[in-house]
Amino acid sequence: MQIETVYQYGVAALLLTALFGCTPSVGNGEEDTSGTLTVVTTIYPLQYFAERIGGERVAIIPLVEPGVDSHVFDITAHDLQVIATADVIVSNGLGMEPWLKKAIKALGDDRPRTIVETATKDSGLGQMDHYDHNETDPHIWLDPVKAIQQAELIAAAFIAIDNAGEAYYLNNLSKLRLDLQGLDQEFRSALSDCKHNKFVISHAAFGHLALRYNLQQLEISGLSHATYPSASRIAYLSDMTAQHGLRAILVEPFYHNGGFSKTLASETGLQILDAHVMGTVTLAELVDHDGYFGLMRDNIKTLHMAMECND
Repeated sequence: MQIETVYQYGVAALLLTALFGCTPSVGNGEEDTSGTLTVVTTIYPLQYFAERIGGERVAIIPLVEPGVDSHVFDITAHDLQVIATADVIVSNGLGMEPWLKKAIKALGDDRPRTIVETATKDSGLGQMDHYDHNETDPHIWLDPVKAIQQAELIAAAFIAIDNAGEAYYLNNLSKLRLDLQGLDQEFRSALSDCKHNKFVISHAAFGHLALRYNLQQLEISGLSHATYPSASRIAYLSDMTAQHGLRAILVEPFYHNGGFSKTLASETGLQILDAHVMGTVTLAELVDHDGYFGLMRDNIKTLHMAMECND
């Protein structure tokens, strides 16, 4: 089976009309819906983007279920069978799914026709306070502007093997792009007048978001929760929160019940607020919030509260 791997550098020609020309009408895109693509996605944000872009022309199969950490996901024989049947597999890359390359290699010629990584090293560096500043940060979907780039890559992958649906995909991409641009403006408005420009977070997941909006994340752990902070790091953060009058720690709901964040909170009296990273999304988050945009808007509220911003 021929393999078509789509990278960021190759999407310009496919998306030139959508990015700089006229937006196709919905009617043109809905005339032919016969060719349904089977699309396997890794993490929730990519599932959401693929659903928005693919609509009724795609069947989405998410690999990592709610409540499972994508970093330590254990792939099964059934998962390999699912991947083998896919027309497209949509992944993040930059180390977010360390198990995926091994799975693709194990499939050999049975791998999907198209494999798209929506993150590149060019987009991988985010703001970090303490850990390796040259380490690639995979959490780019938390920056609405970079999320647009991910969406464009997904659309390009769909178009590459389903050209009959090009107008349909580009129309859906245009709508998603507008929504993400609006989300970017919501972040800018909500965080434009704050007492602080720093926030404490359980691990360095908000680096791209912080870089986009000129904030400084003070991470307890590194890019993974498995990076344990030293005693001196905890002491430093305790001093920083007192020095700057910070009153909160951002923690993923998945990790509320333990870890160094709880220790720091108990020692300093800081309030624990939800940080929706979505690489490890819980079922409760998806039930209680309105998908990607609902979770992102709750991040706006959390940052607004943590940095004591004015309305």
